[in-house]
Amino acid sequence: MPGLFLPVAAYLLLLPQLGVLFDHVGGHDMARAAQLLLGLICALILNWKPEPVKGRLCDRQGIVVAAAVLVLAMASSVHSAVPAMAVRELAHLAGLGALAAMIGRQFDVSRGPCLLIAAASALYVALVLLVHSLSFLGGQGIDRAEMFIGYDNYRFYNHVQSVALPLSVLAITVLPKASLASRLGWFAAGGGFALLLAVAGRATLLGIAMAAVLVGVLHGRAAARLLGNLLRALVLGLVLFAGFFLLLPWFTGVAPVLSDTYYGSRLGSVEARLYLWQLALSQIGQSPWLGVGPMHYAHHPNPEAAHPHNIYLQVAAEWGLPALLLSLLLAAMAMRRFHQRIVDCTDTTSRDVGIGLQMACIAAAIDGLFSGNFVMPVSQVWIAFTVGWAWAWYRAQSAPQVANVVHRGIWRQAPAWLLLASQVWLCWSVWPELAALPEYLRQAREQVPNLLSNPRFWSHGWF
Repeated sequence: MPGLFLPVAAYLLLLPQLGVLFDHVGGHDMARAAQLLLGLICALILNWKPEPVKGRLCDRQGIVVAAAVLVLAMASSVHSAVPAMAVRELAHLAGLGALAAMIGRQFDVSRGPCLLIAAASALYVALVLLVHSLSFLGGQGIDRAEMFIGYDNYRFYNHVQSVALPLSVLAITVLPKASLASRLGWFAAGGGFALLLAVAGRATLLGIAMAAVLVGVLHGRAAARLLGNLLRALVLGLVLFAGFFLLLPWFTGVAPVLSDTYYGSRLGSVEARLYLWQLALSQIGQSPWLGVGPMHYAHHPNPEAAHPHNIYLQVAAEWGLPALLLSLLLAAMAMRRFHQRIVDCTDTTSRDVGIGLQMACIAAAIDGLFSGNFVMPVSQVWIAFTVGWAWAWYRAQSAPQVANVVHRGIWRQAPAWLLLASQVWLCWSVWPELAALPEYLRQAREQVPNLLSNPRFWSHGWF
């Protein structure tokens, strides 16, 4: 990939396992800090290397809808109890938008991104399986919930898998057969499914399964190669699961550790979500038009979590029902144009890439019904990367005659400048907290006592 994209590649390859080197900070907070820096870097690149706009995912109507969502979000921020925290959330999301926009400039929309995804996914899978194997071969065993290095909660890795697994299958489908890159893709996909089965990531499995069914219905035989590889990867995952999580404990004589450490002092998983959803519905009832404010679900502490484990209820509760409906309309408009471009594509490999990206986006959207994949830093970066890659693919399919070339005058550059200003302000505003993060979190926990970690922006989610 070009040098300008190396920061994103470094994040996908090295986070969250780098968090182990900063034990006093923790995986979640380390990933968030790196994410903020990444947003700033992407905004700088967008200003440093401006380029014409080609192949918009949204037409003028979409731009109007997006502008309306932005106005509603700003109004919600002003209306909120702590406007500075609400604006922080908007700036943080703008940084993810900068990341997606930068990846959207990528010219190589097949081999390069596929190689990156295969390498990043395989590297982490290998690390976790190595830790697991060494623990059993050493006669100790390890709790399955504790083997996911760099993640404060193993479910945060499952959030990443909602897009990483479909993209790994895409890499298998696109990369040359029998190549090292293809083998990495098979290991990433098979090993990823094995880890997913080991901790029963239900929302991720459901998201991927439903996404596979939907792309099968939408594209029929055109999706056969991709879905066939998905099925083969799942079978390989079952084999690896049996080998590492059933045969290895039996061979070493060490009983597998399946404690309920994370949920031991909490409500059951389903009951917890119903409780969190009821809180979100209550906030929607309090302020249906503008919501309680971006990030402000975390302004009212509860025993369970700083977000409702449902991105749609979260947006409705925090930004208001109109913002949710317009956001869904905007996403539907973009997906409709993207789908039509897949249907019109005549190149088999290119079409496979489009279908694979569509499957990853659908899987993430379904997982978002039950989890915090749109809230946690590492999964946010993976989702933004996927959206940016889809944008780059869409642009690559655009014929020259439909390209929309824009001459960048001073007013055309204003959005990029505002984007950069938002990232500078965000990093400046969080620096006092980041410079002494353990102490900041300790003081936060004194104000809102909680023995459990409730991550939202930082690992202690309340403000």
